[in-house]
Amino acid sequence: MSIKNTRLVALLLVLVVSVAACFESGPESNPEGTAFAGEFRKLKNIKFLFDITYRDENNNRIIQQSLFDEIFQLIDQSNRFILVDMFLFNSFKGKQEKTYRHLAEELTQALINQKKRYPACEIIMITDPINTVYGGMHSDYLERIKLSGISLTFTDLEKLRDSNPVYSSFWRVFLNSDKKLSFMLPNPFGEGRVSLSAYLHLLNFKANHRKLIIGVNDKQMTAIVSSANAHDGSSAHGNIGVKFSGEAVEDLLITELAVLNFSDAAAIKFEPARYLQQYQHEKESDLKVRILTESAIKNSVVFNINSTQKGDAIDMAMFYLSERNIIEALKAAKTRGVTIRVLLDPNKDAFGRKKNGIPNRQVAYELVKKGVDVRWCNTQGEQCHSKLIMFNRKSNASTIILGSANFTRRNLDDFNLETNVEVQSVSSHPEIVAVKKYFSESWRATENRKISVDYSVYQDGSQIKYWLYRFMESVGISTF
Repeated sequence: MSIKNTRLVALLLVLVVSVAACFESGPESNPEGTAFAGEFRKLKNIKFLFDITYRDENNNRIIQQSLFDEIFQLIDQSNRFILVDMFLFNSFKGKQEKTYRHLAEELTQALINQKKRYPACEIIMITDPINTVYGGMHSDYLERIKLSGISLTFTDLEKLRDSNPVYSSFWRVFLNSDKKLSFMLPNPFGEGRVSLSAYLHLLNFKANHRKLIIGVNDKQMTAIVSSANAHDGSSAHGNIGVKFSGEAVEDLLITELAVLNFSDAAAIKFEPARYLQQYQHEKESDLKVRILTESAIKNSVVFNINSTQKGDAIDMAMFYLSERNIIEALKAAKTRGVTIRVLLDPNKDAFGRKKNGIPNRQVAYELVKKGVDVRWCNTQGEQCHSKLIMFNRKSNASTIILGSANFTRRNLDDFNLETNVEVQSVSSHPEIVAVKKYFSESWRATENRKISVDYSVYQDGSQIKYWLYRFMESVGISTF
């Protein structure tokens, strides 16, 4: 083909995609009930939960976990109502040889056992289509859950905004057909093969990325919001979560009802109003909690960073950091004299596959040039999967924001569904002290606890990779 003809074909392709974008663009905003910023609710009891993985002096992997044990305990204690919203709920392990724990099976059996034990207890599972590779594979776990009488809802991802708009516009016009493309390819997440249609759906890069559970018994409503997935391949990851009861759980339920509504699920039978009046909500407490979803998470994070002054401190532990407003706010805070420590995953491990360090190494290089202290989690196959930012102010007040959301465009700009919790209290509260200890021990490596490494170990000042990250972030052609 001549250069002239090649250019003509390329021009026609651009025109086709442009026309498709004009006539088949996705939703301009996410459905009603998303981007939720709840009121601060006082509560008496709160418990932070940590999953920690590191290497000892003999390079043996040490795994200390509590998150899913607390989730299973909450299921066992809930006889009125249970709702689980879980992004990854499968046994895919990629190219890993082993998995630490079979979380998908454990969660499946826990829910089924509780339904048998309390048949009148309404149990709802919300999950993401990724767990069937977008309809390309059978999920034994989800089938067993459905057969046990538990309500199962797949999130309707087409109701969410396009994070990869150029591709998604083209996909809606030419590729999103009821007729499945039967050409089979290797499963991108593990064993087996899936259709070409599944791959084409995957490239929309949309997700219900939430990870939470609500449990109700005769005495209280309790929730756990975390960064942890019920996914065998992720079972050795480092994660953080928070368990709490009280009025904030009612707000959390409201955000989940929104997902059920736009995904056309059947109306729930559980009527919170019938039970809430009997629950004792805390009126006086040093602790305050509110629920944040989607862009409300970013708004709160940026507000808190911008409100810091000299003498305050910011600590962050993050799997993916790439969102520009947050990065610029951190640099400005450093200029104001705020002490900042950023602990990042080196973005090198992905279920047995090696990654190229984008975006964290490029963002770290940018932050270090401004004087921000950066260290890396010492991952050896697992991921440093926490999503935490903590503000410790000289006024003896602390704010902690954690949950499912990475600090990226997709996670924070109303593309993915995300749930975080914002906690405010005096800095001396025992649970705030526990989070401070968790971060300090993760930041400081010792000979018998090799949990992090110096910035220089994964330093990467490549301008090509930096601008590649900026391009991927801005247009949505990325997995972060």
